[in-house]
Amino acid sequence: MNLTAFSQSLMLDKNGDTTICFSINQSKFLAKEHYRAETYFKSDSICNLELIQKDRQIKMYIKIEDKLQNIINNQAGITKLKDEEMKGLKLSLESANKEIKKQKTYKVLSLIGGAVISGYLGFKYINK
Repeated sequence: MNLTAFSQSLMLDKNGDTTICFSINQSKFLAKEHYRAETYFKSDSICNLELIQKDRQIKMYIKIEDKLQNIINNQAGITKLKDEEMKGLKLSLESANKEIKKQKTYKVLSLIGGAVISGYLGFKYINK
């Protein structure tokens, strides 16, 4: 209902001040509308505060997400470094195993060669 549609009457009091008068029904309606408006303003204020709180929480969660993403990226980098280290260690282990096999082969060959030479020299010494 449009409030300007109310008919109003003007009265002068004993001091000469102008007073605007409404009927009882109009006054009840205006009081109800005033109460509803106050309720709406309070609800609007509460909603605005909740929106501000929501925005703060969203910003906080975005910061937390960024920090967690940085942690994930750091851990991925660490994993790559560890993988490279593992590859290097595997290569050095393979080369060390090859070197050990070579040394074992040389050792066996030198033992066989030493036994052959000792046997030959012993045979020569006995057959003199």
